[in-house]
Amino acid sequence: MALWADMFYYIPEAIAQLPRDVVAFEWYYYSFTRRPRVELFNFAEADLATQFKRHGIAFYGCPMNGAFRWEPLPSFVERLENIKSWWRYSHRAGAAGFLVTSWEPNRLAIELTTAIDAAAACLWTHPKIHEPEKMLEIGFARVFPKVGRVILNAPIQKSRRQTRRVKDNPPYLDAPKLVKIALAADKFPFSGYPRWQINDRWDVLATRAPPAVSHVESAANYAQEESALRALAKTAAGLPPALGTSLQFRHYLAQRDQFVRTAAQSVFLARRHLAAGKTPLAAKVLAQAGRGAAQIEPALKKARRAARTMWQRSRDPRRHGPNEEMLTRDAQRLRTWRAWLRRAQKKPALAQGATPVCGRWQLQFAVHNFAPALQKIVVEQQRTDGTWEELHSMFTIEFKAAAAQPRAKIVREVSVPVDATDSRLRIAVRGLGQVAVSGITLTDGVSARSPAGWRKKIILGLPAPRSGFPSINWERNADKVEMDF
Repeated sequence: MALWADMFYYIPEAIAQLPRDVVAFEWYYYSFTRRPRVELFNFAEADLATQFKRHGIAFYGCPMNGAFRWEPLPSFVERLENIKSWWRYSHRAGAAGFLVTSWEPNRLAIELTTAIDAAAACLWTHPKIHEPEKMLEIGFARVFPKVGRVILNAPIQKSRRQTRRVKDNPPYLDAPKLVKIALAADKFPFSGYPRWQINDRWDVLATRAPPAVSHVESAANYAQEESALRALAKTAAGLPPALGTSLQFRHYLAQRDQFVRTAAQSVFLARRHLAAGKTPLAAKVLAQAGRGAAQIEPALKKARRAARTMWQRSRDPRRHGPNEEMLTRDAQRLRTWRAWLRRAQKKPALAQGATPVCGRWQLQFAVHNFAPALQKIVVEQQRTDGTWEELHSMFTIEFKAAAAQPRAKIVREVSVPVDATDSRLRIAVRGLGQVAVSGITLTDGVSARSPAGWRKKIILGLPAPRSGFPSINWERNADKVEMDF
């Protein structure tokens, strides 16, 4: 019998009660130097291996090769670095085995995770090769045989049948070039709950342009991302379909990020023209936004074809994957936005109210995730009867190695639509750990208001625990700050 060992981070005393023929699978999905870490303890190091060995319990080291939730491409280097960390640690700590897990790969082209598995095999087939790039070259050549032979001290052996197939069909780019393209996409990970908000709502992306707080992604960052991914997507014809279509789908996500944020800024600009009594200019801005919405339509259709190919290469073609379902929701939001724009071009004053891409007012602030753990940010508005209504919430989890540290410098801009300015608002944190909030404003795109008596920055929450069984309540605020505007 085997069981997942992460529960023993919180109840280590239970290890002594385990039967001696059980196997414990200890997992942690980011790179580490000395020991795996515990997210709920603000990424404190953990040493279960010593306790398992003391009680005669065999354990396996378990890295991960898959996707975090909505990632459309694996993070090639981070997955390999996690695997390498566990490989080294498992040898040092005396692990009985090594198990690479693969969670939620249904949003990926499965051949890409297979290529990472094949690259990880270098740990025992080519133990002198440690660089992720070289390991991936070998992995890509193993999974996509048409890329040609990789030159190594011990060349990859191909069967005669494989050799004939390589000779009879035009080859893809060679393995080093494929890896160069894959690692170029690695620079723009679509990872973390702040990025994934767009999958559910388009009215929470009306952020400041430029942002009021340093280190926050700006419109220029998204433009750069779209440009780089556009160039990568253009190489799709010369790539294995798994990689080519994944890049095309990833490019659409970059187009969508830029499009939705630009749409919100168009509404704000139209409002400023209306406030200045320049209704024709407001109508012109809204007409331009309509043309932008029309241009994203073919990108959406191309993304749908790419998502279908990614899915049906290894899954039941009679079903639709989660990427396709997401695109269906995007298509509905796009129709709603275009219909609103047609009405607003005839009656520009509609821009002064709530829209599909922003609210009548927008609460904007920065969240400083300086001590990563398991935090959730919640924005609430007080009703007339004194109770509080949740307007929006967002986990701070980034799913990147840079955020899997006790101390980090991650700043995310949060934007939440608000109907009126006469209601009290509050920002709360739930879960485990602390965050700081700063730069709070309430704006309609024309004027901006700051909360009365507000300090420059405030820390919310309590430090994450370092031991013990954590108590988590997603319905109750661990800390909060209330605001009047």
